[in-house]
Amino acid sequence: MKKKILALLTIILILVSISTAVFAGDPGGGISIPPPPIRDSIVDTE
Repeated sequence: MKKKILALLTIILILVSISTAVFAGDPGGGISIPPPPIRDSIVDTE
């Protein structure tokens, strides 16, 4: 049972990191991408 839960969590984590990277337009970003307001302010200052 624990292995099934662990596998599910791993799949969810991978999906979340992929979707986050897609929304940010940065495949190397993953989960470490800041929320949209912070990201927008970073882009504006460049």
